[in-house]
Amino acid sequence: MSGQPRTRMGRPPAPGLALLLCLCALGCDDPVEVEEPGVVGTWTLAQNAFHLDESGAVAVSLNGTAGLAAPDIIGAYSTSETTLTLSDTSGSQSCVGFVGRYTFVVDATSLSFEVLTDGCAGRTTFLTSGIWSRQ
Repeated sequence: MSGQPRTRMGRPPAPGLALLLCLCALGCDDPVEVEEPGVVGTWTLAQNAFHLDESGAVAVSLNGTAGLAAPDIIGAYSTSETTLTLSDTSGSQSCVGFVGRYTFVVDATSLSFEVLTDGCAGRTTFLTSGIWSRQ
């Protein structure tokens, strides 16, 4: 393996988000990268849901996963190591013009956020009100 490992999105993995395993029992000389789950996917908390796709789009529903077909908020996101940056582009509950930055902790089944900066109080409450579950 040469150079720095890359995630499916072409970015270097965040520290602690990639595990290297050596398959010595199989005669492997090079380590094999195994990615831990990232933030991409559908997440729920109580009656709320949001979906982060691989292209950087986010859809938010205040009515569970069924509401993702007609989301209350549509926006964009990006990640850098353990920081998530969000901006709303449209929707009845959106905060267009405000960019939010959050640190996050993710594993195979859960996701939690802590606000770094966000001028949208509703988004901060939405994201930091508990631990989100992967669907």
